[in-house]
Amino acid sequence: MTETATENDEVGHDPLPVRQGRRRWIYRVVAALAVVFIVIAMAPYLFRIPAVRNFALNSSMTDFKGTVVVGSAPLGWFTPVRLYDIEVRPPEGPPVMFVPSVEGDVPLWRLVWNSNQLGDFKLDAPHVQVLVDDAGANFQKLFPPPEPDKEAQPATMENLSTIRLAVSISLFNGGITWQGPRSPRGWNVDGIQLQVGLQRRPNAPHSVPELVVEAGPLLKRASISPEMVEDVLKYAAPALSGATMARGEFSIDLDQWRLPLDRPRDGEMGGRFKIHSIEVGPGPVLESILATIRLLMAGDEATRGEGSRGSMTFELARDSVVRFEMRDGRVYHEGFELGIGNLRLRTHGSVGLDQTIDMVAEIELLAMR
Repeated sequence: MTETATENDEVGHDPLPVRQGRRRWIYRVVAALAVVFIVIAMAPYLFRIPAVRNFALNSSMTDFKGTVVVGSAPLGWFTPVRLYDIEVRPPEGPPVMFVPSVEGDVPLWRLVWNSNQLGDFKLDAPHVQVLVDDAGANFQKLFPPPEPDKEAQPATMENLSTIRLAVSISLFNGGITWQGPRSPRGWNVDGIQLQVGLQRRPNAPHSVPELVVEAGPLLKRASISPEMVEDVLKYAAPALSGATMARGEFSIDLDQWRLPLDRPRDGEMGGRFKIHSIEVGPGPVLESILATIRLLMAGDEATRGEGSRGSMTFELARDSVVRFEMRDGRVYHEGFELGIGNLRLRTHGSVGLDQTIDMVAEIELLAMR
């Protein structure tokens, strides 16, 4: 009887070392959970430390060869994301972009909970500096070149349709500085307004996402320069290409652009290029048109003087609204109009990104007053 009782006592007995071991295990789990909770709670505040913030940003972008520096980031779990003084730098040379402020409208905890719904971001007065040389543009240095021994795999509808990301970016009072072989002195434009987002067509929830640029004014009454004409404006007004002198004002209004990610060249891109005033010295394109006019009007006293003056300029008779559309690697235009004396020049046609021009010029002889 005594031995049986002893065995039963040993089976039901919980020695002190066993209880202490269980308690230590519970304490460790609680302590680990507490540490994790504290780290998560403090993460936004740790991100306010410049060294931690910039290290985390640049470490997360493995295919990015530049550097992103954020001046300040007063983050909190229950407030929208706010970043200030963002600078994007290439491996060498001046910064490519500077953004004084970026403000979102979704609290940080919701962004972490659902990283596909980023909400709306406002960029105030961002400035982009484009430097072009024989090796390409400075922003191209931010990304690694494609490996020559590997063929790029084209994006398919199947893998692009899995993208669930939705975001909208509104840009206010943006600016661009451009300097390149055709514009060694550089030119700049300020006052750019733009709203762009990534979304799907409303009636096709399973379609490939599209990059959408909302319709509206992009620029209002920007100044024209010969360098700007040669770098950008010649695509919407090819008659100005190579202009020896150009000054005036223009505005640009965009239609809604919709660019499918799998077929961006099939996207809808267009707008209106409004020339409010311009005075231009003819370049090669206008000179060739003038040469034709001289041949056709050689015997006409009313036009011979207009076509033979050595230092002549073309001017607008009224505001010219040039309709432009981009498709298949070309920029198509219609409605461009210039005048010199009693001659009126109208053009329509296209300019390719390969610099080829396919254009029709119409000349009208106005009645002499």
